[in-house]
Amino acid sequence: MQISSALEADLESVAQVWFDRLALLQQTDPLIRLSSDALERWRARAQTWIANEEYAFFLARDADAVRGYIVITTRDGPAGLEPQRLGTVVEMAVDLHQAHSGLSRQLLARAKVWLQARGVNCLETAAPARYPVEEAFWRGQGARLSSQTFWLEI
Repeated sequence: MQISSALEADLESVAQVWFDRLALLQQTDPLIRLSSDALERWRARAQTWIANEEYAFFLARDADAVRGYIVITTRDGPAGLEPQRLGTVVEMAVDLHQAHSGLSRQLLARAKVWLQARGVNCLETAAPARYPVEEAFWRGQGARLSSQTFWLEI
């Protein structure tokens, strides 16, 4: 599996990996509601990630297709607390149609290199509440629960 920076030409393939993941999550979480133009809106957002050097957008491909991706950025940590800078997983998804042993770890390893080169040594991510596979992945990487996010429709 080859890990490389995403290019605009890759977005059609990456968008399908994103869509497949969200379609799966939507089946178990009523808070996930895809818009009628979801793919177009995602592609537009992904173009901004590629163009902005404050983001890193890596994808994994084999000889046949794009098999996964990760988008990361950095942000200020909470005021008065360490660390002062945090890495944030904006999005991460892998091909759900076949198993790719270790692919998520490979993507995460590349993200860590990018963050460490910027002096960032702590990464935060949000795992979907109703998708234990992702929670198990992050716990398996040594991640610890630090907070919970709630949605309140108003």
